[in-house]
Amino acid sequence: MTPYQLKLLRNIAKRYRKAENLQAGFVILVGSFFGHCKPELDGWVLRLDCPSSFIPGCFAVSASGEVFVTEGGNDYDGAQAWSPLSPLPGQDGLGACLAAPAQADQVEDTK
Repeated sequence: MTPYQLKLLRNIAKRYRKAENLQAGFVILVGSFFGHCKPELDGWVLRLDCPSSFIPGCFAVSASGEVFVTEGGNDYDGAQAWSPLSPLPGQDGLGACLAAPAQADQVEDTK
């Protein structure tokens, strides 16, 4: 994922949060960056506690700007885990891209 793509996800989430007056939770986006496509807004959840409710490849953006992606599973049964995709905005590097998938009980909203 490029820095431009991360910024785009965060900007979509920020606009949605502002429009809906949301302070906590995660903005959910679905879709990909293939061709001229970009992810579209899907909604909002308070916690990332049920990855199987989403297909693999969905994005979640926290209020602090952290980005997560659903991985594993399939379109019918849903994803197996939410995995961190990026560090907080302003931190150097994308080392979190290599992190192991987060378990649902380990991914909580900090606000």
